[in-house]
Amino acid sequence: MKGTSVFVVLVLVVAPNSPRTCLVTAAMASSRLPEEVRDARVRWPSLDDLLGLGEAWGLIPVTDRAAILYEDESLTELQREFDHRDADGDGELTKEEIVRVVDEFNSDEDLLEACFLACRAASEGLSATPRCTFLPYAVMRGGFDVHCTPTAADELAMRETVVLQDIDELLLSGDPDELGLSLNPDGTISDD
Repeated sequence: MKGTSVFVVLVLVVAPNSPRTCLVTAAMASSRLPEEVRDARVRWPSLDDLLGLGEAWGLIPVTDRAAILYEDESLTELQREFDHRDADGDGELTKEEIVRVVDEFNSDEDLLEACFLACRAASEGLSATPRCTFLPYAVMRGGFDVHCTPTAADELAMRETVVLQDIDELLLSGDPDELGLSLNPDGTISDD
């Protein structure tokens, strides 16, 4: 049928806050984000699952924490900024690429070096050679402004603190439902 449009509507019915719902919601909301961000968000529990996040926290690399903790809008803006600086488009920033954009506003060689090294340091342990790719750049930007001047407070560290406090409060509240525990009729915790 020429000139006819066909629309397919997919309706997914699952229980609220189930892992499948969280996964589908996260995938739809973050489809505009870089693949490495989407991968990190699928690999680890989300902010909607504070208990799971708390259990995995010590295993989550700082780059994946940035992917989990920063809002989509912040990551999208950081991606635009990163792409603007990545002159050769290879997905990795060199010190020269950072200097090319920042030098007009900040010519302090020591600060520029610290900014670049902080970016590379955020990727240590992720590959054989530390690289300043997008997620390490997002981590570095938590402690440096757009012109590579250190900020008064590290935004990513502040976000981590808030999430860890939320996890502590959840655990301290001891609400069995929120903790995902089953109770026996006598009020004791069930082994199921």
